[in-house]
Amino acid sequence: KRQPISYKLSDRKYNHVKKLLNESISDGHGYLDEVQSYMLLKEYGLNIAENHLAYNLEEAIQFAGKLGFPLVAKIVASGVIHKYDIGGVIINIRNEKDLIEAYEQLVSLVAARRFKGVLLQSMVTNGIELIMGAKLHRGFGHAIMFGLGGTYVEVMEDVFLAMVPLTKMKAQQMIESIKGVKLLDGFRSRPAVNKEAIVQMLIKLSHLVSDFPEITSLDLNPVFASEKEVIVADARVILY
Repeated sequence: KRQPISYKLSDRKYNHVKKLLNESISDGHGYLDEVQSYMLLKEYGLNIAENHLAYNLEEAIQFAGKLGFPLVAKIVASGVIHKYDIGGVIINIRNEKDLIEAYEQLVSLVAARRFKGVLLQSMVTNGIELIMGAKLHRGFGHAIMFGLGGTYVEVMEDVFLAMVPLTKMKAQQMIESIKGVKLLDGFRSRPAVNKEAIVQMLIKLSHLVSDFPEITSLDLNPVFASEKEVIVADARVILY
């Protein structure tokens, strides 16, 4: 039975997410692919970089015309959780020729029976790269993670954790507690980022994992924060 929560999805949205998770578990998959992960996040109102899943090259060319260049192309395939490890992400696609080469390269990475499609995504270039996410700690519950993302994660290891449920005050404290907070406040010619949008995204993640405890790990990296908005550019959801 659905338990009451402080942030209520509509029954339609709740049932959609529950079905999505149940189908993945029943199929023997302990994770959501990126397309499914975006479906989940959108139900909670997270801002996602515009994208389309292309099942063939003709569709890829068609979708590229709608999205516009530059683009990022990502492999979507059964059993592929860590796309970057196999070269499954190609960035800075600037024209149709680049797109055709990228599509063919990605398709060659997996067997035909595992191939689900190529995800084309608008390339976000504006903003500070952040990482957000959640992880289940057995016996303690979920912890929400926030910090500098992209290459900064490995170089600076600048992340902060807080247990759910996450209040607005606690989310604000998380942001102010990272070493790189000055980058968010405006640095040299860079404007300050929209911290309120970051706070709201962190709170929504807290509600999400509280609603669906079968999610054991959720990683959003990178998330681009600018003075106007916060956009998720990559997502991974692990169920068990």
